[in-house]
Amino acid sequence: ILVNTNMAVTAGSDLFVQLNADGNQNSSWFYMPITISYTGGTNTYSSPSIQVAGITNGQLFLLNHGYSLIATATDPNSGGQILQTSLQVDGTTLNAVYNSGSCSAIWTPTTTATHVITATACDNYGQSTTTNITVYPAPTVTISNPTSGSILDTASNTFTISASDNAGETITGMSMYVNGSQVYTTANSSISFTTNLTMTGGYTIYATASDAKGTGYSS
Repeated sequence: ILVNTNMAVTAGSDLFVQLNADGNQNSSWFYMPITISYTGGTNTYSSPSIQVAGITNGQLFLLNHGYSLIATATDPNSGGQILQTSLQVDGTTLNAVYNSGSCSAIWTPTTTATHVITATACDNYGQSTTTNITVYPAPTVTISNPTSGSILDTASNTFTISASDNAGETITGMSMYVNGSQVYTTANSSISFTTNLTMTGGYTIYATASDAKGTGYSS
């Protein structure tokens, strides 16, 4: 008996086939177990490929910032089809999409710890692939003086800024910016800078801190 099937089967598995004994649809049907075997070599299949957009390996992340992650998988095999694509952070699933090569999720980190983002794809040939992206918390930068909304005069004003590292590194430098222009820089982990303000109106002040993994920004 020649049986044609497009199901994915392996050698040694059993397939139950329903046969019509005499071509009469009203006749009795019976089941016949068939053991699958093949000769002539072994089929080999390549694993799917998967890429993640929205964040990169080694990137510094900001607390409470939403990152839009997109995992895209493709199958290199003839007749190959992606059956599932998923995104996880530290082993917890953010999203899993079936019968699709695309999966998206919003990740909002709430802890200053190193996180591992994992994207996984599997196909109809039983092949799978996984990619891991490690991200680190950015240094925390705090402007303690002046506070947001403070009213300053044009006389001498002291700016006090400090930084702390969250990735097991050492702060290697800090910079202070007023209205987008850098006004002070240091290799230390704190700034105490006194200056005169030369114009009236609003000022936007922010600072950055750097470690061996990158740069973090004040809020």
